[in-house]
Amino acid sequence: MICPSRRRFLQGSCALGAASSLAACMSPEPRDSARLSPKAAAKAFFARNNLPIGIQLYTLGDLVRTDMAGTLKQVSATGYRSVELAGYYGKRPTELRAAFDAAGLTCTSAHIGLQKGTDAEPKLLDDLGRVAADAHVIGAMHVIAPALAAPADIKFNSPPPPGAAGLAKVAQAMTESHWKALAAQLNTIGARMQAEGLGFGYHNHNVEFFPAAGPTGFEILMKETDPKL
Repeated sequence: MICPSRRRFLQGSCALGAASSLAACMSPEPRDSARLSPKAAAKAFFARNNLPIGIQLYTLGDLVRTDMAGTLKQVSATGYRSVELAGYYGKRPTELRAAFDAAGLTCTSAHIGLQKGTDAEPKLLDDLGRVAADAHVIGAMHVIAPALAAPADIKFNSPPPPGAAGLAKVAQAMTESHWKALAAQLNTIGARMQAEGLGFGYHNHNVEFFPAAGPTGFEILMKETDPKL
């Protein structure tokens, strides 16, 4: 077990290493970046490309639900300027927008589940017009499907568990035709979001890269989805 202080140090070191590597790879001036310290190189990359640093609220666990105002205030004080939603946390879109505004944050993107939702929180298998309307109220420019969903025709002896283990179980049961059907579904949702003035994306995990007899799920999604959508 890693103690909390050491864990924070390791997480910070890994995050900085990833950011500095990205800066070196994508910088239009690689030689200049190479002469900078990792921290300076990362800052220069984001500054040069006018990219704000954002955070996915899912990473904060229940803090957002139990104390949204206080948590968002701390997020803003840390230096973040944008956030990505992972559900509504029991709030109405107008309440979410007010909370973000009060903290000086913008919500540029929202994870909306590839499933049925509720009247209070519609999801991607509900009325997409309502999903889009909520996104506009919140201020989000992008809607993201956070994960695949189990195809209706796949029967399991027991329901897939929540989290990564469940995703793995579903993905391993999916055939090439299932992946193609998922791609078609994403295209349909993407077209509607585009018509509503929103971008649309799919948040992959490692399960899309599982070895397969034919192409992997990720390869099928890349081939079958329309990049314009």
